[in-house]
Amino acid sequence: MYIYAERDKFGADFYDVPRNYEIMGYGKSIWAVEDKPSSRRWVQRISGVEKTREEAQAIIDAEKAEADITYNKAESDRPFEEIVLP
Repeated sequence: MYIYAERDKFGADFYDVPRNYEIMGYGKSIWAVEDKPSSRRWVQRISGVEKTREEAQAIIDAEKAEADITYNKAESDRPFEEIVLP
């Protein structure tokens, strides 16, 4: 089970070291972490906005659609790969 959070910027204090959970980034602003008390504290600490899996997937899909349009304007026929959240 994962927690999904939206946060579009990060700095040096973004990552906890050491930590007992994995942080996975998707798209420009979605972060997924295992559902543990320590990872929930991390989401709060970074001021992340918790999202359901469906909400997070919709954000990623919209970012991909925007990137595909921008990329295609650059005269390329290769769209970005689809991202499916765990």
